[in-house]
Amino acid sequence: MRCRMLLLLLAVALSLPRSAQAGRPRVNHEAMGRQTFTSPQVNPIAVSPDGTLVLVAATTSSLVDVIDTAQGRVTRRIHVGIDPVSISFKPDGSEAWVSNHVSDSVSVIDTTSGSPSYLAVVETVQEVDPAGVTLFDEPVGIAFNGDGSQAYVALSSRNDVAIVNTSTYTVTGRVHVTNQEPRAIAVKGDRLYVLAFESGNKSQLSACETLGDDIDGTCTLDISNLLEFVTANPNIPSGTKNIIIDDDAGYPDRDLFVWNISGGLSDGAVPLDVVEGLGTLLYGLVVGNQSDTVFVTQTEARNADNGSHLDVLATLQNRIFLNRMSEVDCTGPAGNPCGAVTLHELEPAPGNTVTLPLATPYGIVIDANDNLVVATAAASSRIFSWDVDNGSGPGKVLDSADLGSIPRGIALHGSTAYVLNTLSNTVSIVTVDTNPVSGTF
Repeated sequence: MRCRMLLLLLAVALSLPRSAQAGRPRVNHEAMGRQTFTSPQVNPIAVSPDGTLVLVAATTSSLVDVIDTAQGRVTRRIHVGIDPVSISFKPDGSEAWVSNHVSDSVSVIDTTSGSPSYLAVVETVQEVDPAGVTLFDEPVGIAFNGDGSQAYVALSSRNDVAIVNTSTYTVTGRVHVTNQEPRAIAVKGDRLYVLAFESGNKSQLSACETLGDDIDGTCTLDISNLLEFVTANPNIPSGTKNIIIDDDAGYPDRDLFVWNISGGLSDGAVPLDVVEGLGTLLYGLVVGNQSDTVFVTQTEARNADNGSHLDVLATLQNRIFLNRMSEVDCTGPAGNPCGAVTLHELEPAPGNTVTLPLATPYGIVIDANDNLVVATAAASSRIFSWDVDNGSGPGKVLDSADLGSIPRGIALHGSTAYVLNTLSNTVSIVTVDTNPVSGTF
C-alpha cells in the first residue's frame, strides 16, 4: 500500500505545471526575421504606375508589404524569398518583380487588378547549372525595357546583369560589368544604366620595388623584399605608408556603365559607354524624364588624406567620407553619349563645420519635369531636395524628427513621395513641393 501511495504522489507531481524558473533555463530566442543580414537594399519601395499600390520590401522578414494608397495602410503581406532587397513594376503595371538577395531568385507578383492571382507570387525566376548550383547569385536591382519584354537583374556577386525574358521567365543571357558589385540599375529609352557599388577611386599604396626606381616622386615605401618583410613585420612599422592617387599609373575607375538596348539587350553585349570619376561607393541612380541626365547618390573615401597622417580621425575631423551627388550629362552622340561629370558636395568642404549632416546619400528620385531631385541621407535619417536648374546646394531638408531611422528607399508618384525608413520599419508619406527654396515637404 505504501509503495502504491508513493507512485501515486509521484504521478501527481509530474502532472503539475512546472514553474518557469524550474529545471533547465528558458532560452530567449531572437525575434523572427533575419536582422543579422547586411542587406544591400536598392529601390526597396516602389509605387505602381497608376499610383494605387505601394510595395515595400520587409527585408528581414522575407515579406512584401502592400499599401493601398487610397486607404493609406498596409492591406496585405506577401511571402517572397529570403532577403528581398529591390522591387520594380513592369511598365504596364501588370507585375511587380522582387529580387531575393539570399534566395538567389526573383519573385514575380501579379499586380493586375481583378486577376484571380492578384497580389500573389505567380512565378520565380532562377538559373542553375546541371549540378543544381545557382548561376543567379545575389540579385539586387531590377529594370525593364520600354515594352516590358525584357527584365535586367543586377547579379551583384557575379558582376553581371542577367537578361530575362518576361514571357517565359527564363534567363536568356547576361552582360558583364568590369567592376565590383553592380547593384543600382535604371532604364531610360533605349539605354540601360548600371552602377558599380564598390567602384574605387584609383587610390593606392605609395610603394615601389626600390625607391631609386621612383619616377614621379610619389613612392615612400620600398617593397623589394615585401614577402620577407611583411612576414616578419606585418604592420610594416619602419615604413612610411602613404595612400596616394596616381593618375599616371593607369588604374581604372569605372563607375557607370551604359548599354544600348534598342531591339533588346543581347548576351555578351559590350557597353556603349563607361563613365569614370564619380565616387567610391555608389548607392542609387535616377535618369531624367525629359533628358538623359543621370544623378547618382554616393560617398567618396578620403583615402589619400588618410594615408598622410598618423592621427587620422582627428585630422579628418571624423569625416572619412565626402557625401556627394553626381550629375552626368549623357545627352551626347549615340556612340559615346556620356560626357561631363559634375560633383555636387552635400556638405561644406573639409575644414568647415557641418551643421546639417547629409551622410550616406542613398535612395533618389526625380520629378516628371526634371525640376527637382529628392534623395535620402540614410545615415543622417534625412531626406533632401535638389533644385536641378539652380544646382547650388541642397534645398529643403526633412530630418529624423519627421521621418524614421535610416531611410534607404524612396518612390515618387506625382508630388507624393513614399520613404522607407529601414531601421524603423515605417513608411513616411511626403508631399514634395516643386519649389524647394520657399516650399515645404
